[in-house]
Amino acid sequence: MNEYMPIVIAIIGWIVLVLIYIFVELKHTRRVRAVVALFRDPKRVWGNPIIAWMVRRIGLTESDLATIDLTPLFRDHRKQVIQAAEAAAREQKWHNFSEHDLVVALYQLESGFHTLCDDAHIEYRDLQLISRWWHLEDEKHKEGFLMRFSREKPLGYSSLSGYTPLLDEFAQPAAAVYDTKRSHFHLSAHKQMLKQLQGILTQSGFNNALVVGESGTGKRALIFALTRLIERGIASRGLNVRRVMVLNMERLLAGITNQGQLRDRVGAVFAEAERAGNIALVIENMHEFVQVKNGLSTMSIAEIIIPFIRSQRLQLIALTTPEGLQDVIARDKQLHDSFVVLQIAEPTPEETMVILFDIIDDIERRSEDMVYFSYQSVRALVTLADQYISQGKRPQKVITLIDQLVSWLQTKPVRDGETNIITKSHIEQFLSERFGVAIGEGDKAVRDTLLNLEKLMKEDVVGQGVAITAIANALRRRQAALSSHAHTIGNFLFIGPTGVGKTSVAKALAKHYYKRDGAFIYMNMTEYGGPGAVQQLIGTRDEPSGALSNAVRENPFCLLLLDEIEKSSKEVRDLFLQILDEGRLINPRQDIVDFRHTIIIATSNAGAELIHDTVQGGDQREQFDSAAIKQRIMEHIVHEHLFSPEFLNRFDEVVLFQPLEKTQLHMIARMHLDAAATRILDEHDATVEFADDVIDAVVERGYTPEYGARELQRVIQDMVESVLAKMVLEDKLRKGSHLIMTRAMLAA
Repeated sequence: MNEYMPIVIAIIGWIVLVLIYIFVELKHTRRVRAVVALFRDPKRVWGNPIIAWMVRRIGLTESDLATIDLTPLFRDHRKQVIQAAEAAAREQKWHNFSEHDLVVALYQLESGFHTLCDDAHIEYRDLQLISRWWHLEDEKHKEGFLMRFSREKPLGYSSLSGYTPLLDEFAQPAAAVYDTKRSHFHLSAHKQMLKQLQGILTQSGFNNALVVGESGTGKRALIFALTRLIERGIASRGLNVRRVMVLNMERLLAGITNQGQLRDRVGAVFAEAERAGNIALVIENMHEFVQVKNGLSTMSIAEIIIPFIRSQRLQLIALTTPEGLQDVIARDKQLHDSFVVLQIAEPTPEETMVILFDIIDDIERRSEDMVYFSYQSVRALVTLADQYISQGKRPQKVITLIDQLVSWLQTKPVRDGETNIITKSHIEQFLSERFGVAIGEGDKAVRDTLLNLEKLMKEDVVGQGVAITAIANALRRRQAALSSHAHTIGNFLFIGPTGVGKTSVAKALAKHYYKRDGAFIYMNMTEYGGPGAVQQLIGTRDEPSGALSNAVRENPFCLLLLDEIEKSSKEVRDLFLQILDEGRLINPRQDIVDFRHTIIIATSNAGAELIHDTVQGGDQREQFDSAAIKQRIMEHIVHEHLFSPEFLNRFDEVVLFQPLEKTQLHMIARMHLDAAATRILDEHDATVEFADDVIDAVVERGYTPEYGARELQRVIQDMVESVLAKMVLEDKLRKGSHLIMTRAMLAA
């Protein structure tokens, strides 16, 4: 009896497929008739369930659609509408046109509906994707119908499977491991990969698959999709009786201390799977288990499993990353040659949207209609994830964003019975709170900051208006999308003598642009002038930690100040050529560090003497920002080989800082002293005023042509703050007291 069981199973499978085909054909015919019926009563169009579903995803309301009269179009141009709907269905490779194809046709032929779509930022391709979204949901319902019959294996299936108690101890069915409650997860986006995987598993000779892809690109989802086809009985020949089992390598290797134990346990599990004859084993992160480290020794698992996986009775599906393939598996030729490599690329933004359609349907259903995603919000999720989340790959980073967004929305108050309709604004608000920065082209706070940036920064900085204006203009261009997103927010090279305010300008910008503490990152580039400096900044393959990559990865919304860049090595400056040009860094492990939300300011004293000499010529100070003077100083810098032309050209603006005037030095000293007075007031509730001769004394002592105003802060600490501290300790400066400090009271 048992020998006839596979034939019986095959016959039952074919009967089910024929019945399904007849059911689908009838359903398609009904939908064509439903479209034709709408021509007889155009007022029913917007109430049709499928069309209503689509226009709601766009965000259109009944009042929006009430102004559109379809009667003339359906009466006078019926043939053109049907042809347009048929063409839309053909473009999607569907068997027949349906109501959702009629919506696409209306966009082309009905000007009122076209205008509504334009206002909602919906184009022809968007409607095709929305149509596909509905189609996927419809397919999912049909799959649910089918799965009710295929969840339980046919009678006699167990007789085709060997007895595997040891394997069952260390492995689980893939369907159980990967079922995330998102039943249709990724299947549509991985159709071609799924076809290739089945081809590998059914070919003659070595038919083991090595699935290679970055984390988050869908390797596990591909295996889950394969198990769904097997459950439905519609996988490629020979696969429908396969048991796809995920091997728990941590459990398998637990407690093993030597190569003998490793050989006995792993060999026994693989031998049992081989005897069963219908097992496909899955090993995740294969590269981590080729060589098993135990203390100071290393044990090899590859030589144990190779004889089994070269057998025709056992198949292995191994998952790894591009680095794992290159660094580990490819180095063992015998192991590598036992596999056929299947590369999984990161899905495109459009492919990612299709994946999200599947997931969102389940999220909405589980929320009991408390959450609803418009099409525009799905599009924005992919766009904004790419723009603001550099860690991870599509689709996983977008899926994670959705989960976080829904959790965040659940903390927001909603009136009873209302649905949270998720929009692009919700996503921008969530990301703003997550990263602590203002996100969104319509954000009034961002616009106000940029329009008033010069005024805001000049409250904290004395002089150097040219630098402030150059930065403000660059940031306004970025916000208005006149600059490419594949770039930092702005790259600036500040050139000028020591102590003229280069760092102060950078700090003021970080304060007012990012509006949060911790947005200013300082790097002293004199520390990166020797051998190995690049490795210090970005790490190595074995040690991925680097000072630069770590700082920006942990804090991508920042202002990065590269102080005294000319003292770094040439290799370091070459590294920044890529960063300044592309807005990203690829480290030795091929990880991307995103600088697109970073402002980079490099400072240098190069050409400082020429700058100082230039401003000594009478009225030339007023003409300091002229193109002729700037060109002269730039030519000097290139001629002296201080910076290469290629390096200088990577900056949006090279800003020259001129020496400070005496009146500006007095203003800076006054700002520092006022800050000291504020601290006295806050900490001791006492007020302090400073006479003008105190300002004079501080400037006389604190200013030098060599160091500019850099020493002012230290001089104030020595001459002023030390005196005030002593008065506090002697109880001469107590709560409620008022002191006017004069030059005679200063420390010597």
